[in-house]
Order: sequence, then C-alpha cells, then structure tokens
Amino acid sequence: MLADDMVTDEARRREYIARLRTEAERLGHSWRTYSSTRESKADAARRRERTVDLQALVQDTRPRLAERAARANLEIQFETGTSQPVPSTWTVPRSSKSC
Repeated sequence: MLADDMVTDEARRREYIARLRTEAERLGHSWRTYSSTRESKADAARRRERTVDLQALVQDTRPRLAERAARANLEIQFETGTSQPVPSTWTVPRSSKSC
C-alpha cells in the first residue's frame, strides 16, 4: 500500500512506516537470536568432543600405573578385550577425565 501510494493521509503513512520499522527490528532481533543460538549449540557440540591419541594415552599412562601396581605387588596388563584392531584415535566427550 505504501509502495503504491495508496495511503494518502500523511499521519497514517508515518504510522505504517513506524510499524514497519518496529516489525523489521523485531524480525532482525529474532534472526540474530536464532543465529546466535544455532552457533552456540554448534560450538558447544564441538567443545563436548575431542580426539584422543590412544597410543599416546597408553604410553603416558602405563608407566604411572605400573609403578603404582608394583608398590601394591600387582602387575598391569593392557588388553583390548576384542579381536578387532584398536583404532589409533578415539573421540570422547570433553567431560571425560581421561587425559
């Protein structure tokens, strides 16, 4: 209506323009909120996981565990519990306390 000059009363024209501005701002705010939330969720998902080098983890852990086991007259053996090959990396939740 505004684009086609159908509103001839200047006061009503200003009222419509003000309403359009308000709605455009509201829509812009909604879009920014949506985008921000979507990015935050994606960032959170990336932060929740990390890749762990299993060989390095075992190499770092084995001497300390072996030392503690020896003090308790125990021996530590590392087994996978499966005949499948062990992957060299593993993706674990960030909240995990391994490493």
